[in-house]
Amino acid sequence: MKDRLEEFVRANREEFDAREPDPSLWLKINPQNVQQPADKKLRWMRYAAAAAVIFAFVSAGIWFLSGTNQSPEKLYGEMYREIVEAESYYTGLVSKKYNELEPYLTSSPELKEELDYDLEELDHIYLELKGDLQDNVGNPEVIDAMIQQYRMKVEILEQLLNQLKEKEKTNDEEKDEISL
Repeated sequence: MKDRLEEFVRANREEFDAREPDPSLWLKINPQNVQQPADKKLRWMRYAAAAAVIFAFVSAGIWFLSGTNQSPEKLYGEMYREIVEAESYYTGLVSKKYNELEPYLTSSPELKEELDYDLEELDHIYLELKGDLQDNVGNPEVIDAMIQQYRMKVEILEQLLNQLKEKEKTNDEEKDEISL
């Protein structure tokens, strides 16, 4: 198809070149008239763009400055206090359970090392959730997940404590049977 068009243009080239615009048409076009409307539109657009940029920067500055002056307690009020209270409560509970386990763990360093590793993993997950919370404080799912992490810690410690107490109890009973 391209070849046929090209052949047609070559064959009829003289007819294409024969028609030219009227020379008076060029005299009617004034270069000043062509440039002026474009300059006026362009100038108006420049002013509008400059005003939009200034407005954007001022708005962003006000938004950033107003957000940094307020503490999390002022911004989120009751929800922030509840998070702090829950964190304090569960931290104390985990510490208490770990202290109860301490005597059992001294006799089994492998168990202590494994428990510490598991607790560190849960702490790492908790810190990630805390980072998510800073981005999205109003999200109850993040708060629930944080509390769930503490509950898991407490549950692990309680289960381990119960198992070690049960093991100690069976060992004591076996010793009593042997001594009889």
